[in-house]
Amino acid sequence: MFTNAEKPHQYQQAAQQGQSQAQYQLGLIYKQGKAVPQDDALAIHWFRRAAEQGQADAQNQLGLLYKRDAGSVVQDAHADALAVNLFMSAAEQGHADAQYNLGLFYKVDRGEYAKAKYWFNKAAEQGHLLAQKTLKLMPPMPMSSRRLFLMLSSIGLAGSFLTLSACSGNKDCDSRNSKDNKDCDSASHWWFRGRGG
Repeated sequence: MFTNAEKPHQYQQAAQQGQSQAQYQLGLIYKQGKAVPQDDALAIHWFRRAAEQGQADAQNQLGLLYKRDAGSVVQDAHADALAVNLFMSAAEQGHADAQYNLGLFYKVDRGEYAKAKYWFNKAAEQGHLLAQKTLKLMPPMPMSSRRLFLMLSSIGLAGSFLTLSACSGNKDCDSRNSKDNKDCDSASHWWFRGRGG
């Protein structure tokens, strides 16, 4: 419909009439500083108007501006949370860049690797190269205590796992005397139960 190499006045009327694609393109022009001086405040204005109409590209771009500036241009103490909400809205519409950005948020900001991997996979399935590379570099998922216990049980090492886990740091409870130490056996039992076992 529109190309962003055109001048802003060509989009102005359509943008003011509420056409979200024109609003998005106008936002891009101001963000990139093509044909006009760069102006993040105007970029945010136009991206916001398009994003409010559900325009996924604008939601992602506005999220990037919020995330990058975290309040300086945006003048909002909740810029980071707004960015994540915008990424989520665009990602749920299938926007690969927003899915990747959401994956980054969960990986870097929250350390929630399962959620990060989910969104990286969504983007990678659409051919997003950075998401594909990121997935290759991500370490394997950490194993839960319960899963580790079940794996060790299958090879006959569950008792050792419970004793070592429950007694770690307790100098009176080690492998030499754990059979005689009722506190250690009790600790093993409650340690595992407290983790859903």
